[in-house]
Amino acid sequence: DGQHLTEDVELEAEPKDVTFVVTREDSIDGYNPIGDDEISDATVTLDGDTYEVDDDGRLELSLDAGEYEYTVDADGFESLTDDLTIRDGYGSHVIGVGLVEEGVGALEIDVVDTDGNSISPINYDLYADGEELQPDARGQVLLDADEYTLEVEGDGGYSTVERETEIVEGKTTIETIELPREYELSVDSDGNGAVEVDPPGMTTRETTQTYEEGTTVELSAAADSGYTFDSWEGDVASGNEDDATIMVTMDEDVDVTATFAEAVEEYSLTVTTDDGGAVEVDGETTEVFEQTYDEGTEVELTALADSEHVFDGWEGDL
Repeated sequence: DGQHLTEDVELEAEPKDVTFVVTREDSIDGYNPIGDDEISDATVTLDGDTYEVDDDGRLELSLDAGEYEYTVDADGFESLTDDLTIRDGYGSHVIGVGLVEEGVGALEIDVVDTDGNSISPINYDLYADGEELQPDARGQVLLDADEYTLEVEGDGGYSTVERETEIVEGKTTIETIELPREYELSVDSDGNGAVEVDPPGMTTRETTQTYEEGTTVELSAAADSGYTFDSWEGDVASGNEDDATIMVTMDEDVDVTATFAEAVEEYSLTVTTDDGGAVEVDGETTEVFEQTYDEGTEVELTALADSEHVFDGWEGDL
């Protein structure tokens, strides 16, 4: 009794839980990714064994105490190699790995109307060299460093605009693109003539064309044989209804129709007198008179003799 016994016991070390978390590292000036931006297709190579991360960019392993070397790879990213030391004891170990994308930059785009107001992305589609882009809520999207033709294809009353831009590796390129509104011009005729529309420089009996806001369009009515231009109907400026050629400024949708009337033959009436008198033509007294009248018009001629003269008779087309 009162004696102490001592015995050496060798305890076996427990493996430690190690979690790799692979994410995109923000290495682009001015680019702020939304969300955690995990990389789901990365692989981790540890002492010759390769493992794939899950959809959340995570890999969970149990490792004995010791020294390890690991390499993390992912398509489009720079590889990262580092050392890892696992010590005896309980607990877990989390390793955050940030990979830098190779050869990329960011595009930040703001699409505005002619008043400088931002246009909602639901009213346009964005393309780079024909490939559709999906910017985030801040209008940012990653692209390979290169030169591109940007196309903003408007919808909901907006036109389409192209712009050349260059994406620089590690930088954010900011583009503000103005989308003018566009309006429709509908042109029609009553069937007895056509209308020349310029631009685009076409002659037609019926067409609908789309123009950017502020475009001036010239419309010229051209009657068929046997007809003459009568008037314009529809969205025509007051006082211009009877002009065969009119100018339309596209600041709203415009709908116009050219109307034509059957042509009436015209004839010329020429009246002259000899010495000793004059002629009254529809109340106007003259010695020489020439006037054009539509077919069927009745004109009253009255011979007026001077003093000491008498009317003798008419000569000509009676």
